[in-house]
Amino acid sequence: MANLPQLTIESTREGYRAFLRALQTRGVPGWPNICPEVVDFRNEADRKFEIRKHKAWLKNKHLSQDELDAKILDFKFGMVQSLARKHIILEDKHDRRSGSILLFRSPHLSALDKGMSADKIQRFYKHLVILFVKQHTVYIYDPNYDPDEAPNRIKDTVMMRRLRDFISNHGLKKCTIKIGGGGNKHLNCVKMCRSLLDRMSRGHDAEMAWATHTMKL
Repeated sequence: MANLPQLTIESTREGYRAFLRALQTRGVPGWPNICPEVVDFRNEADRKFEIRKHKAWLKNKHLSQDELDAKILDFKFGMVQSLARKHIILEDKHDRRSGSILLFRSPHLSALDKGMSADKIQRFYKHLVILFVKQHTVYIYDPNYDPDEAPNRIKDTVMMRRLRDFISNHGLKKCTIKIGGGGNKHLNCVKMCRSLLDRMSRGHDAEMAWATHTMKL
């Protein structure tokens, strides 16, 4: 079995696309629907807004025109929420097509110019979670999850606001929501998400035992 491509917090959207397509090729038992790109934008207006912000941030980075063009070109990858919803099948009467996997990432914009620490940049600007949907249950794997911070409600972070909006606005509001994960102490959310998907593709962790808490929006 060939190794999946690596992912890091510096991976481009094109890099996520390569990883997810390799995961599709390998397959994940019981989860046949894998969104082929990372879900990075609420809609196309959000994509354009992020491009404008990124261009403004890059002005003082002393990059060549080719380097600038490459960084902006990466914004053509990454999926908007409405297209991501098309990769979710809640259930099938024969249960053969149910089971969807989506990667959600918060806006890919460095916050160094706002004086944020590397920790905050990771947690609020490049954080990654996995959304699993099967048989009217949504499972959220969040490496930053802390059950002591939010025992009953999805906590109010940039990422969780996006997930809450996606669940509420795209036909998933009546689903049971289960969440778990945690343990990310060293900015390893991308590594942890990749590791879970790698294990699942090899037939492990199918019981979703990490999803320890039922949550409310």
